[in-house]
Amino acid sequence: MNRESRLRLICIFLLFALAVLESRAQEQSLSQYIEQIESNSDFVFNYDVVQTDGLSSEFQLNGDYSLEKLTAFFASTALDIQINGRNIIVLPLRKRKFKLCGKIESAVDQQPLSYASVFVNSQGASTDDHGNFSFELEAYKNELCNISYLGFEKKSVALLDLAECPTIKLSSSDFLLSNSIVVRSYLKRGIEEGRSYGGLNLDFSRTSKDLNLFRQDFFRTLQNLPGIDSPDDSAVNLSIRGGTPDHNLVSWEGVTLYDRGYLFGMISSINPFNIEKVAIYKSNHSALVDNKIGGVVQMYLPDKVPEQISGSVGLNLTEGFADVHVPIINDKLSLLISGRKSLFGVWPSSPTYSSYTQKVFGSETELQNEEEEESIEEGDLQVDFQDLNAKLILQATPALKFQSSWFLSSSENRNVSSYNALELSTRDAITSNTSAFSNRLAWGVNKQDTLELSHTYSTFEEQSELSYSQTNDDTDLLRREESNSIKDQQFRLGYSLGKSDRRTSLGYILDEKSVEVETEDYSNSQTESERSSSNNGVFHHFYAQQVLGKKKLFLELGSRASYSAQLAKVYFSPSASLRYKLSRQLRLKASAGIYHQFIRQVYEPIDNNLSLENAIWQLDTKEGSPVLNARKASAGFVLRQAGWLVDVEAFYHQTRGLSAQNPNIRNFVEADINNQINSSGLDLLINKRFGNFSSSLFYSLADYSLQLSVVEVEEDEEEEEEEETRQFPANNNQLHNLKLMTSYKLRKWELRLAYYYKSGLPLSDQNALMEDDEDEDEYELEYVAFNNSQLADYHRVDLSLLYSQPLKWGNYELGFSLMNLLNRKNEGSRKYLVAETNGNTESPEVLEITKTLLPFTANVHARLYW
Repeated sequence: MNRESRLRLICIFLLFALAVLESRAQEQSLSQYIEQIESNSDFVFNYDVVQTDGLSSEFQLNGDYSLEKLTAFFASTALDIQINGRNIIVLPLRKRKFKLCGKIESAVDQQPLSYASVFVNSQGASTDDHGNFSFELEAYKNELCNISYLGFEKKSVALLDLAECPTIKLSSSDFLLSNSIVVRSYLKRGIEEGRSYGGLNLDFSRTSKDLNLFRQDFFRTLQNLPGIDSPDDSAVNLSIRGGTPDHNLVSWEGVTLYDRGYLFGMISSINPFNIEKVAIYKSNHSALVDNKIGGVVQMYLPDKVPEQISGSVGLNLTEGFADVHVPIINDKLSLLISGRKSLFGVWPSSPTYSSYTQKVFGSETELQNEEEEESIEEGDLQVDFQDLNAKLILQATPALKFQSSWFLSSSENRNVSSYNALELSTRDAITSNTSAFSNRLAWGVNKQDTLELSHTYSTFEEQSELSYSQTNDDTDLLRREESNSIKDQQFRLGYSLGKSDRRTSLGYILDEKSVEVETEDYSNSQTESERSSSNNGVFHHFYAQQVLGKKKLFLELGSRASYSAQLAKVYFSPSASLRYKLSRQLRLKASAGIYHQFIRQVYEPIDNNLSLENAIWQLDTKEGSPVLNARKASAGFVLRQAGWLVDVEAFYHQTRGLSAQNPNIRNFVEADINNQINSSGLDLLINKRFGNFSSSLFYSLADYSLQLSVVEVEEDEEEEEEEETRQFPANNNQLHNLKLMTSYKLRKWELRLAYYYKSGLPLSDQNALMEDDEDEDEYELEYVAFNNSQLADYHRVDLSLLYSQPLKWGNYELGFSLMNLLNRKNEGSRKYLVAETNGNTESPEVLEITKTLLPFTANVHARLYW
């Protein structure tokens, strides 16, 4: 066992031991309680007919042994009592039938809370549009009905209190400001525009049913939110307001993940069925968040010990999945386990796999001088992936909680295909493994202050092979083998004090990262070059976050100072967010910040550009490395009136320090490292609910431009070099992005229809063939300009149908989804190659290779949950 493994185990043991010791100090068995009552009162207990072994309670009598107090005490246990004078007979509980009903309202403005969750164990219902609920069940009289709604404190109500249909008021959560600032039920049930930096808070167990046409993929759900898109139709390659995927922070239980998903990014490695809460920031974000300059996606598993066992099992056309959450000690200790496994080995030709494969590897080739089109021949594909998640929750006392989470995933993807026009065979293979661990100890020092200790550790290892050879010949003409590994470890000490409207957070983070890269290039099976690099970084982060809020105004100020031990330099990242309630219907918002990032991806494709481009992670801690930095600002308003929701937000992002925005940029300019991307635009959301219908329109008007500082070398050696700035459209620049979604719900059925439109992606037009200056037998392509044109506009129609049915012991759901219902061929990229297609041809031909995005794709899922 190496030093890092020993250190992680020691941290886990110490945090767990502290929580266990505190738990044992507080816990008292039921038999001890009864003895204490008999010793301090004149009551006599008879409990021979029941078992009290193993039963305990945290109920505090505090010297009060009145009948009222004793009745409340036993109501909190799994026992009943029969009182006869001073004699008390303890009896086991028996189930009885209850008819529960009521209305749920906000305690702030008495508005009904639609789609609030009302559950007794696994049985329950959601409130309707008017906040009402009604259902029947069999239960014990001491059981509690749990009521929850995103942004509000959860509330537990005795079953007997729900017999007369009371009105129940929920108070705002301590983690969110009052309803005057926060927008509840933003867009869909379970989505809320939170107070912090205009982020979106998701109750994912509910929002995934409303937003995700492909129910089982976490990142495809996020793509249905405004300002978030995937230009290449993959699941994980998200562009959040112009940022590239490596600019985004994806954290799971506080751990930074570098995994890019399965099947070359078409399937997310995140298991959606154990995700409970999600926080999304599209522009600015808190100083507590790890250093990234793009968007932020934070995922959290359940953090409370459940009252009874819960779980689910199911499958779709790509994978099988299961999860279970087991309470080990009532209200004290629980364990959650979930996993997924690829079904490719069982059904490799499933419609979903076939569509994903066609998108990743399929392309059409066309000779410019001929009308003949020739598609890629059938290939040899292998796909395998699996993941395992687990979480241990120990609620030692109401004030002390320990949580330990584990994330493991692995995938293997291989494909061999042939291009007849080139007489070539290509081979792509990528295997990856990710592991992540999170341990957190939180201590509520008092009702307002919290001390937190945490340790996170993640690793990412990837090996890739990209090559091509002559058809029917095993000799590689060109091959590149690469391995890339990352280790990321953080220790955090944080302290938060004050109420939610005046709260201060301070802390220190010790951040250790290491990145290793090894590359070998072969030509005609002979090694041409070998490269390897190892880079380590130690960072010390000090952060402070201040919340200042009143009824109409909310201001959040943050600051983060990051010291790089290798660069011996401090980087400051200030941020600010403002919310103001102008009227009951209108809320203004604005935010700004400066951010830094020390780890990035660079693209180094094989020279022939036939194989998939592979992104390599690198760490910017060497002298002269361009540390990424971004300046961000946004402003807008949210209007809610008569069932309408209108959200308008303008944004501007300036990202500097880019070293390799696109590998093909070298075909056009000799660029240095002083590059930047300017992203500006306007996001518009309009949502309306009427009856059983709900419709949403998202529109983004955006301009993403790449600005390069270019050094021009004059032919006359006496002339000095001149530097000029040039601007080009960035590779993900799409001026217009429109999403139109509508849903209709009728009893147990829900139908959803979505339409997507986007401007075509940028394209560099090829102009002519030129002879190489040094070799007359060699030719190279001449281009008009970088990204001077664009592909055809993008259109897609998706349809889904969901059926859910409650059972006595749980629920089941069946879903059917269709992506690209009209099977439109949307172009993802177009490349040009020089190729000899005929041995007798005196001059080479120009080969045009067009990659198309997702074709018609079907998926079906079935799931039982309880």
